[in-house]
Amino acid sequence: MLKVSAKHFIELGERIADISTNLYMADTMAQDDPSGGLTDSEKEDIRQNLVRVWDVCNRLGLPISGDLISARVDQSGGPPDVPQSQREFTLLIDAVKAEIRNKLFMFVPAHLAKYYESDALLSERARSAFPTSTIEIRNAGSCLAAGLNTASVFHCMRAVEHGLRALANNVGVTFEAQQWKNVIDQIESEIRKLGNTLPAGTAKTERLQFLSQASAGFSHFKDGWRNHVMHTRASYDEAQATVVIENVRVFLDALSKNLRELV
Repeated sequence: MLKVSAKHFIELGERIADISTNLYMADTMAQDDPSGGLTDSEKEDIRQNLVRVWDVCNRLGLPISGDLISARVDQSGGPPDVPQSQREFTLLIDAVKAEIRNKLFMFVPAHLAKYYESDALLSERARSAFPTSTIEIRNAGSCLAAGLNTASVFHCMRAVEHGLRALANNVGVTFEAQQWKNVIDQIESEIRKLGNTLPAGTAKTERLQFLSQASAGFSHFKDGWRNHVMHTRASYDEAQATVVIENVRVFLDALSKNLRELV
């Protein structure tokens, strides 16, 4: 998807208006003095505006328009061949308008723009620890920005699953294609064993606390969203999807203190 700002369309309109005004004035003056024509200064002004139109066309993904305009402003073969009248200019800009009509545009509201293709939805530590989760949460943010709220929750659960695999590996549980419940049950069983075997002390307390909180967090995601979105039991609105992204952001940051994604 091509990401552009509305300001590019505004600039395109402004540049076209500037050129049109210059040519209108030249056409008007030519009625009184047919031998006049554009001055060198006016031609250069039109050329500079056309260069900007050319640049904006490239930014907007309008290659045909860009090529047509490029041929009129290219100075490598001599003086630029800028339009000499409004009629000539209108024919050139009609190509731009025709190409724009074939484009489908999506508007992202301001409050959702920060989620679109964002690599900052996870903390730097979480991005380092869970690179694949980072891709999934980026996709989740883009889905949210596009109004695909249920798809956003789906990608969030995929992001969380990489954390579950890391936790399972940390306590010696193999995670292949089992249901989350089975994996979490095995993890909790291993946590209980560690409670009976680890030597008493601060290290034991902190490890068991981290593992227990992580396991409880995965149960929370499983029962709250994962089972429902993976088995088509529920759909989500914007507010709900936003809450899920925030929960995943906080949770993966907490996991990244002691866990890393399996590679």
